[in-house]
Amino acid sequence: SASRACATTFSPGGLAVAESPTTTTTTPTQSGPLLVTSTGSTTSTVAFWLGSSLKRVFPDSDPGKSRTLEVVTPRNAKASFQACLRNLDGTQRIVCECKLTGADELKTRVRRVGYVPLWHLTVETDPSELEAGPGHGAPGLVPDPLFPDTVCNVGPNESQSFWITIDVPGNARPGKQDLDVEMSFDGGKQHAK
Repeated sequence: SASRACATTFSPGGLAVAESPTTTTTTPTQSGPLLVTSTGSTTSTVAFWLGSSLKRVFPDSDPGKSRTLEVVTPRNAKASFQACLRNLDGTQRIVCECKLTGADELKTRVRRVGYVPLWHLTVETDPSELEAGPGHGAPGLVPDPLFPDTVCNVGPNESQSFWITIDVPGNARPGKQDLDVEMSFDGGKQHAK
């Protein structure tokens, strides 16, 4: 029916720093990732961004540029995107947790993107079609499995992403709905939303 063909837009609320008991500083920019610097017992800077499910995030990927992302999907369908981070600290690992809030009528699922080794590039393939070189991880570790984890360990100068799936029921109301992505680190004392 025509009502099933109506598109529903979901716009993750982007990333902005939330109040926390620990001092947090942000780098004010209109574009580019959100940079959050912890001033706890160890100082770490973490870049947060949202990305398409069609672009792979490798351990050596540079931070993306999107703080917000608009996902358009019909009712009775699924859509996915990624919430990504990069530990810009050269010596410390961080533990990060990803949560979703808002758009209560939707079913959402957060999974950690895992990595598998890719030992060689595909032979007899045009170089323009290969994901190779700095920031692309191949050959090396490439993103593939999705684990049912909402927490990840991110090493120094390493990127990680969470795969977020939105299941839109057939009776969802048409129109824009906000879904907030909250990333916490530094023992839950630092938050980016």
